[in-house]
Amino acid sequence: MRARRISIPLSVAVLAVANSAISAEGDGRGKPLKVFIMAGQSNMQGKARVSTIERLNLTEDSKQMYKDMMGEDGKPKVVKDVYAVYFTSGLSGDSVQQGPLSPAFGEETDGNPSFGPEYTFGIYMQKHLNEPFLIIKTAWGGKDLLQQFRPPSAGDFEKNKDNRGNATGHYYRLMMEHVREVLNDPGKYHPGYNRNDGYAIAGFVWFQGFNDMISSYYTGNRVEGKDLYFQYSDLMAAFIRDVRGELNAPAMPFVIGAIGIGGP
Repeated sequence: MRARRISIPLSVAVLAVANSAISAEGDGRGKPLKVFIMAGQSNMQGKARVSTIERLNLTEDSKQMYKDMMGEDGKPKVVKDVYAVYFTSGLSGDSVQQGPLSPAFGEETDGNPSFGPEYTFGIYMQKHLNEPFLIIKTAWGGKDLLQQFRPPSAGDFEKNKDNRGNATGHYYRLMMEHVREVLNDPGKYHPGYNRNDGYAIAGFVWFQGFNDMISSYYTGNRVEGKDLYFQYSDLMAAFIRDVRGELNAPAMPFVIGAIGIGGP
């Protein structure tokens, strides 16, 4: 089963977040730069190779998406006025990628560029908003919500260590550190940012859950006859509350992406 290599467009998130903007800064002389946050594990990193985009032109229900992704030169386009910054880490250490949004902000495999949900999210959000915006993406493969992304209000996990030796919630804290780093100086990541106009947090897209579902740790450690995956909903609710609280954005729209595994 290769479900982890599926990457979805998340264009359905457009209507949920496009008309909201929270935590604006500036003196109100102009429109603040919208900022979208995208986070998760390997599917948010991005497993879709650029070479697979051609496949969209072969079936009627995906031809329009193919057209939306192509530029006048017949190649996948750079999205107008949309910039992205992507924080991740791997065997070679920490990695930061930034610049105009194109299908290249994913996990590079064998020298082949790849992309995640941020690309088509950016295309359709720009089509709806028709204005500049910035995407902050933080993603690390193979991380769960029970331990690695565990939110602070959920409390420590067991002895405050996850199954990889890191402190509980290490990747939650790392995610928030990167988000705050960008928000401290948005102009470093988007040339259209005007300090006088400020920024507005417009929404959060979360794409994670595979590791929580398949982890043998969950099925091997049961509470009241249930495996630990039943805790996911409570942890997700705590995650949303904590992120909104830390960003001082109590009404920030929050979209959760999902893929089908083991079924339609």
